[in-house]
Amino acid sequence: MQTLLATDMQREVLSRLNRIRPFEFNTYGSNRLFIEWKQYHERVVTDFPLFGRLDIPAGKYDFGRYRVGLSTGVQRPLSISLEFEDGGFFGGNRRETSLDFQWRQSAHFFVGLASVKTS
Repeated sequence: MQTLLATDMQREVLSRLNRIRPFEFNTYGSNRLFIEWKQYHERVVTDFPLFGRLDIPAGKYDFGRYRVGLSTGVQRPLSISLEFEDGGFFGGNRRETSLDFQWRQSAHFFVGLASVKTS
């Protein structure tokens, strides 16, 4: 388990993230599959806009999110990464799917394409 904290100048916790990865499988070829659970505690001191279309009011928020990921090793000529994350988000819900492709022409040149969908 990993815990990350952010505090204000009076050492009061503003943000706490507990992250646990109960399953992770890595191969010798750097392929990877994992499942992760994240528990957030956020204390928002003042209202703030998010993404220019959502206002987050001041208050305390506790929410959990899970994430599943699958990727191939970046040393391959074509590597792919797919991740899915879902759960709470500041009093609501958020789902995010990401897909990345990388084409490695040589050790000195590669091109990538990434897509993220959030709802």
